[in-house]
Amino acid sequence: MSVKPLAITQPHWESFIKTTEEGLGYSPTRGIDQKSIPIERPDAYLASLSLDNNPNIKKDGRFKHIFMSFIGIMSVKQTLALASLSISILSKETPKGEYLVIMSGDLAQWHDSVIIGLKDPVIQSIFEEIYSYFKRANLNVWDSLPSL
Repeated sequence: MSVKPLAITQPHWESFIKTTEEGLGYSPTRGIDQKSIPIERPDAYLASLSLDNNPNIKKDGRFKHIFMSFIGIMSVKQTLALASLSISILSKETPKGEYLVIMSGDLAQWHDSVIIGLKDPVIQSIFEEIYSYFKRANLNVWDSLPSL
């Protein structure tokens, strides 16, 4: 079974920059510019949300402002195992008896769900893929997880 990214928060940069400049007198992207984080990367919005131009990524209130969804086809057992996580699950049985599953949540929910999912043998392979995606998207917000 394979999972794929479905959706991720995409800010309206023009509004974010203009309103922040009006209110605070500086661009919220100054810090990501200094660290050479391209504005197109998924981690740019999270890094700019500090509003003080300190783009260090750590688990804090900013995680609630980044939302992601993944989609995949899973077994009944895997679908049931997902129910214990804090992410939201939509599922529909396929003609083959598997389930089309959409998993969604903010980055705080994903942070906690990945930690739990990597320890559960029923859904471990799913969360290895999800964790790998977060790493490739420069959203590796897990300090103590293994390199996969």
